[in-house]
Amino acid sequence: MNYDGQVIGSVQLPVSQPSCQAFAGPTQEQLYITTAQEGLNTEQPSAGSLYIVETGIAGLAEPTLRLEWTTYRPALNNKAGLRRTVEGILFRMRTGIPWRDLPEHFGKWNSIYKAFNHWSKKGIWKKLFSGLTTDSNLELVFIDGRDVKAHHHSAGAAAGHDEHIGKSRAGNTSKVHLAINAKGLSHVFTITGGHINDCTEAPALIKKIEGAQILIADKGYDSQTIRAEAEALGMSVIIPRKKNSIKGNKGLDWQLYKLRHLVENAFARLKHCRAVAIRYDKLARNYESIVSLACAFLWLPM
Repeated sequence: MNYDGQVIGSVQLPVSQPSCQAFAGPTQEQLYITTAQEGLNTEQPSAGSLYIVETGIAGLAEPTLRLEWTTYRPALNNKAGLRRTVEGILFRMRTGIPWRDLPEHFGKWNSIYKAFNHWSKKGIWKKLFSGLTTDSNLELVFIDGRDVKAHHHSAGAAAGHDEHIGKSRAGNTSKVHLAINAKGLSHVFTITGGHINDCTEAPALIKKIEGAQILIADKGYDSQTIRAEAEALGMSVIIPRKKNSIKGNKGLDWQLYKLRHLVENAFARLKHCRAVAIRYDKLARNYESIVSLACAFLWLPM
């Protein structure tokens, strides 16, 4: 799938981008976006970084971020500064380190955090992710949820709003409810407190899926409300019924149901990012932005 030069949402994609190698293995030694040919950042990568990303989100997001950058911080209106700021955000997403511990190569940690928080408040990261999903293959849609341990750094938000941190058996947790498409790529997600049941949040998640043909989920979603919501949107439902069900599973397409491992694989790939696997962000919108950024990374190799 080639997005060269296309307009996705409000983002004009760059032409002839090198392939993205997001989530490279632990044998990689540096985090650096190699774009010397574009003249965006010709500095050499610093020693001690963790893995390599060739172009990717920074190049994809640049048209939108530059508009926000010039408004938010006119004094730093340069491509190199913008690129290093995005690199710092990616580094923190991958490693989960405190913002204060960002390597000096990326610039002042406070400036990087303020830029991330500003773009998060404006909804830029979610717009980038939703822009990529406009060409999503929704022949099959798989849904599931995962608990995420909330680090003690995520406690104590001063906003006074519900930051989607709840009590569960694992302590303070949040939960990511994810819908993926037929290619195993993230399509939409919602975030709730860890005490919210999968089947409780499912109707709200399903309403965000437009044009899907077949909905596949495990027996935890065996609910007449969920089936009715999906069928009202024109979806066929493949959800095994529980053992105590009178109707049973006669006629269930088990061959398609076996493909449900794709949503498990998607969660496994997302949790390569430590800031997704463990919630460090106090504000729900900032954690949603981190998840959006990680979901967008899964799309880029496509």
